Amino acid sequence: MEKNGFKLLRLICDQPHIDVSELQKIYCPTLVIGGDYDVIKPAHTLLIFENIPKAYLWILPNSGHSTPIVYSEEFNKKIDTFFSTPFRKIDNMGRFF
Repeated sequence: MEKNGFKLLRLICDQPHIDVSELQKIYCPTLVIGGDYDVIKPAHTLLIFENIPKAYLWILPNSGHSTPIVYSEEFNKKIDTFFSTPFRKIDNMGRFF
């Protein structure tokens, strides 16, 4: 493997080293996407989602890091819906409806 490719692979596997207080400063609606077999661990993806105030989470089953390529049609539909629909926060009783 070439030197830069190896560096990229290590970066992907060793990250994220994200300060959650920095994530909490993101106020725009955000769609956090991951695969259940992603090189970014699902726990890290969940941590990112949980710390962005207006975030949605989309974890794809049987998917790695190349979700936009492998699931291109579903990905494009989801992104289109994300950008065309106002953010909706579900709290308390809303979780049941």
